[in-house]
Parts: sequence; structure tokens; C-alpha cells
Amino acid sequence: MIERYTIVAALLISALAPAAVAQGPRIGDIAPSLSGVESISKPGLDAAALTREPGPTAPPRAPREAAQDAQKQYGGRVLSVRLIKDKYRVKLLKDGEVRIVQLPAR
Repeated sequence: MIERYTIVAALLISALAPAAVAQGPRIGDIAPSLSGVESISKPGLDAAALTREPGPTAPPRAPREAAQDAQKQYGGRVLSVRLIKDKYRVKLLKDGEVRIVQLPAR
């Protein structure tokens, strides 16, 4: 009995699915109408200014520079340098102890 319902359900789904896919969603179903919405532009701004990429940022410093800066500030021998998000994690060996310092990447 359960097999019969399974077969009937599968036939209904296969019969209805192509019609739903072919029709696809309508624009009105996805987003409400924007008629009556006020403009939110500010004087002096145009669409090009809003879509423009941000200006160049300072290039990230090289791992070698981060190692040299850490060695100058804290002394010791550099064991490793790793970039984690926007900081360099520098491991230093000084007086038999491992010290970890973090320096900005930019």
C-alpha cells in the first residue's frame, strides 16, 4: 500500500515539476514594486561615485620586513613569521624563551 502512494507521489511530482521550472519565478514574486520610492541620492553624488572602487591602500609589508622590525624592537632570533588576517605573528627566541609578537601587516 505504501509503495502505491510512493509511486503516485513520484508521478505527481514529475508531472508538475517541469511546469513549475519552465514558468520560473516572476519579478513581482521576488521583489516588491519600487514605485513610489523616493530617491535617496545626495547632492554632489552620482552613480559612478557610488560604484567606484575604493582608492589604493598601503601595500602589505613583506614577511622579511616584519621579521626585521620584530628583531629590532624585541631582539633575539626569528624562528617564524606567519600572516594571520591583517597581522604578522613573529616567533622570536631570546634568552632560551620563545616569544610571540604581533605586528600590523600594513
